[in-house]
Amino acid sequence: MRAPLWLSGEYERSHGVNEESLALFRELEDDMGIAVLLHRLGISTLGYLEDPEKARELLNESLEHYRRAGSERGESEVLGGLGYVSEAEGDLEVALELFSRAAKVAAEVGFTWWKSPCSPR
Repeated sequence: MRAPLWLSGEYERSHGVNEESLALFRELEDDMGIAVLLHRLGISTLGYLEDPEKARELLNESLEHYRRAGSERGESEVLGGLGYVSEAEGDLEVALELFSRAAKVAAEVGFTWWKSPCSPR
């Protein structure tokens, strides 16, 4: 099995494939697929392209699609991504608020992968 492009360091190729996939999901009008790809692109735009403004735009659109699709798990992941955007911009107060909201939503739906082994349960 091949490693995902992003994890194998093929950032540019990964970003391009995700853009192509997003276009296909938009054609299908698939809110969940659109949400997932916008989320991936938002994270790679922040981490690879280092463009927090564009990352925020992509993540906010992803959040709208996750909410429309009824995915609270997706919502929690995007809120965390928006927290990273705020952190990258130096707004630690907003970042903490977003991380806290993400954790709250995730806990409410039983999405616990993000918990540290040392976190109180």
